[in-house]
Order: sequence, then C-alpha cells, then structure tokens
Amino acid sequence: MLTELAGILEAPVGGGTPPDATRPAVTAFDALAQYGRACEALAERRYNDVREDLTFARARDPGFGLARGMLAGFDAWGKHHWPTGEAEWRAALGQPGRALEEHHNRFRSVLLKGAERPTYLAAYLIVAAHAGLLGQRDAEQDILTLFWQEFADRVPPDDASQVWGGVRPILAPEGRYFRAQVDTGSDEPLPTRGEPAVHYLRPNLRGTLRWPECSALWPFDLTRRAGYREVDGGDPPTPEFAHEALSPYLTHPEYGRSWRATRLGLAVLRYYSRCEADQEAALKSSLGRLATTLFGHLDRLGPADRELAKEAVAVLKGLRPTVLPGDPLGAARLRGALEERFDLN
Repeated sequence: MLTELAGILEAPVGGGTPPDATRPAVTAFDALAQYGRACEALAERRYNDVREDLTFARARDPGFGLARGMLAGFDAWGKHHWPTGEAEWRAALGQPGRALEEHHNRFRSVLLKGAERPTYLAAYLIVAAHAGLLGQRDAEQDILTLFWQEFADRVPPDDASQVWGGVRPILAPEGRYFRAQVDTGSDEPLPTRGEPAVHYLRPNLRGTLRWPECSALWPFDLTRRAGYREVDGGDPPTPEFAHEALSPYLTHPEYGRSWRATRLGLAVLRYYSRCEADQEAALKSSLGRLATTLFGHLDRLGPADRELAKEAVAVLKGLRPTVLPGDPLGAARLRGALEERFDLN
C-alpha cells in the first residue's frame, strides 16, 4: 500500500520535476512513521485512525506531499457514499442504479489508490457529480473545493493549461456514461421556469435522483449542454480550463453567494496571480467572467463579513496584469470600497 500510494500521490501531475523536488519528501521521521500507520489503518479499514494519523503527519511536516495528497483524497472519499444499505433506493433505481453504484465506487477508490495523476484529478469531478445526483449538495460542493485545493497544490500556475489538457479527455467519455444512465437524451432547451431534474432526468429516476447543479460535466452543465448535440458528432464539450470545472458552482444564483463559494473564487484568482508568464487571451477572458461575478458578490458584503473582506482585499492587491490586463473589472475601485467600508487601511 505504501509503495503504491507513493507512486501515485508524490509524482508531479504533468510529468517533469515537481517544484520542491530538491528537498526530501519528508523532513520529520515521525511524520513518515505516522504516514505508515495511516496506510496500515486504511488497509484494516480503521478510517478514524487514517485521518488522525494523516493530520498528525502533515502537521509535523506541512511539505510532506504524500501525507497532504492522501489526506485530501481521503477527505473527498469520505464526504459521501452511495446508499447501498437502503433497499428502497436500489429498488427504485434498478439497473441504472447498479451501474451508477459501480461507476461511483470505482472513481471514489481512485481518490485513495488512483491510476494516473490526471485520472486522480478527474475523479474529484466525477465523484462530485455523483454526490449531486444523490442530492448531497454539501458533499458535492466540498468535493469541488477539495479538487481545486489539490490542483492548486500540485500544479504550478504556469503549467495549469498543459496539465489540464491531460484531464479533459477523461471527462468527455464519463459525461457520455452519465448521459446513457440517467438522461432522457433530449437536446431541447430547458423550458422557461423548468427544473433540469424534471426535464432531463429519466422519468423513472426523478423521484430518487437529483440534478447535479454544480457540475461542469456535460450533460449536467446546461450551458455546455445547450452548445452540443450528440447527433452532430464529436466529443462533448469539457471545461477549457481547470477553474471552469468550478463555474456552475461559483456562478450559481444561490450557492455561489455563500462564503464558501466566494472564498473558493478568491482562491482561484490568488492561484493565477502567481503566473509569471503572460497568459493567453482565452484564459484572461475566462478569469474576467469569473471575476465579474465574484466582484459583484464582494461588493454586497455587509458588516458581518469583515474577515471575508480582508481576504478579498489581500487577493485584489495581488492581481497581476499577466492574468487580468489593466483594471477593466474595477478591482482597484472594489478594493478601495472594501478598505473604506471595513476600515482596513
């Protein structure tokens, strides 16, 4: 188990040399020992001990990549489960339910065991979609947050497009899989005031499954769904950039206004602000759309949101022209308004 996880969780995502390859994988022997105990606990299914041991190992050596990666995967793995013990669910879902359960469990196990690193990153998005199908909104959003934390921890910002290019081909066929299991196959636009779950889920599944509203995977993401029809051939669309896997969540009219989503949006801007090279126009445009939504949420912060305002000001100070050219989105104005409103000067 230790050797297997070492090969999966410590290797750089996009190949080549990881940023911290010159330092030892672990600097505290007791952290390595605790990591070994976590692997033993996992093999013996003592899940409470797994998290405790990994948390200790990471606290002793915050740069210990094995412990960090395994802890993130374990957290995502533990966010939710397919309700295999509930007979009504299995009976109501029938064959699609059995197929979805197998698919869910396969990718959930990747979060701990993995195959190749792009599959590991893709697994977060696939398992999050399953959580959405089961109506577990908090779990869906938590797993998306963990996806971004792992991506940002493992991938240098200037390598993001290259690494994400290895993840995208995994997502398209998985979208087709979901379509085959739960979708009506309709390419008609969503009726006014309609609910996606009612319109696009198969009728026999509508009382049991929900629509994954925060998923960027086709066919769940309605924008990508509207722009692609299977009859036209080609692969279904996938998020062009890694952060776009979060877009349906961050721009959701209800969930996107939460502190949790706003902090995640700030984390995205903070990540790309580390870019040294000037970024391509398409990435800048995509980040601009995200920033427009995010700045709108930040502009409405109230007296109880002082800590979030402080975080936002710190991110706004660090925005670089390599990511957002000049100040077309009013970042300086927003920063000044927040500093004045919350007396942050």
